[in-house]
This record gives sequence, C-alpha cells and structure tokens, in this order.
Amino acid sequence: MDATQYLTPPYLKPEHVTQKNLKQGVISFAQERVGQFGKQIELRLETPDDTWLVTPNQMSIRALIEVWGANTDRWLSKTVNISVGKNKKGNDSVFLSPATVGPLSGAPAQSKVYPKEDDLR
Repeated sequence: MDATQYLTPPYLKPEHVTQKNLKQGVISFAQERVGQFGKQIELRLETPDDTWLVTPNQMSIRALIEVWGANTDRWLSKTVNISVGKNKKGNDSVFLSPATVGPLSGAPAQSKVYPKEDDLR
C-alpha cells in the first residue's frame, strides 16, 4: 500500500513561494473550512512540482470574486498568480490573484462594492 495517498498537502507559506520561485498555480479544489479564525475558504493549488493548500486572505478573495464571481465552483481549473506581500499587520503573506489581472502588490484593497452572485448570471 502506498501511504502517500493519505498525506494532506502542506499549506503554502511565503517562504515556499520565495524558495521555490512560485509564480502561478491552478485551483483544483475549494471548500469551506472552520479554523481558529472561524469560517475560511480553503483552496487546493497545483503548481508545476507540488500541490498546496492555501486559505486566501481577504484581499485575495476579493480579487478572485471580482473576476470569477462568488461561487467557488467557478474558480476550479483557473490559473492564479502567486505573490508575497505584506498584510495589514506588516507580516509576509501569500496573495493570489486571477492570472488575467496580474499579481497583487500587497497594498490594501480599495473599498469597492462587489456584485452578488445573482447579479453575475
């Protein structure tokens, strides 16, 4: 029996992005996860050599919603840019953005009104 089938992919951290020079990945799975910070989105991200789990921050979620809508089923098989920037607390954080938009700089998101899923149909 191959025990690797029971391993969970590691969580993508800023040092992984830097060490492996990760630029893009493809979303292969999305689910809701309840963690220490309450409900979160957890994404499985496929890169050329590895599979990662990532819980995108608010800025990344807003960017993905703006381009692909609020339904995470629509995010599957989509390519995202991966970048490292500073979060609100000044710590390094992983940022995701739709590959059609370009990498996020880590600057605070501007206030916007995002469309509801029903408005996107």
